Amino acid sequence: MEWRPTPGSGLLSDRVAQQIERMIIDEGLKPGVKLESGRDLGQRFGVSRTVIRDALAALQQRGLIEQRPGVGVFVCDGSGSAVATLFGQMLRLDSISLQELVDARLLIEVHNAELTALNASEADIARLNQLVDAMETARNGRRFIEADVEFHVALAAAAGNRVLSAVLQGLHPVLIDAMTIGLAIEEARPAAVIDHRELIDLIVRRDATAAGRSMATHLKRTRSELEQAGYLQSRKS
Repeated sequence: MEWRPTPGSGLLSDRVAQQIERMIIDEGLKPGVKLESGRDLGQRFGVSRTVIRDALAALQQRGLIEQRPGVGVFVCDGSGSAVATLFGQMLRLDSISLQELVDARLLIEVHNAELTALNASEADIARLNQLVDAMETARNGRRFIEADVEFHVALAAAAGNRVLSAVLQGLHPVLIDAMTIGLAIEEARPAAVIDHRELIDLIVRRDATAAGRSMATHLKRTRSELEQAGYLQSRKS
């Protein structure tokens, strides 16, 4: 395979990209904040607009900024979009399999459930309940799946581990595809709602061990649905 340098791979634009990233951190710029113009950034760092253009292209590729033509350059969270791009490419190229995704979720989300039972705020719990309500009242499968995936992302955020939260946020589009497959099983929707309600109850009770077990049971159920749909080979759990 032919290797091609990514935008901003030149030494000077790499350094400027690092400086812009450091500027965002040092100045505490939050996602959604608009950066200075390319001309102003060039003056700040003493480089040409071409170097700034390459540096911004590199930062956008990493999901740290978003360039909106005719509008400006805005700070992004970065974590979720970069991870989503990586996982999406790996799945499309068969670099990772659905089986590996299922196994990874079991490891990550059981831990998230345990941490959430210990760390969740009242606002976190209210958000989880809101998302299960959205699942229960969803008028179609797509809305149900979006609420379901958002539940797992919110759970990861409530757990308080930013690395795991970034991974789940990044997996968002991949999880939607996987859950769409499982939804072909008739009992999948009501079973998911019951599982999520039970998990929230355990989080409210601050029972981390039971919350982890509940998540494990839920994910094994979803694996079984993928097996029934013919997308995974059956194996002993």
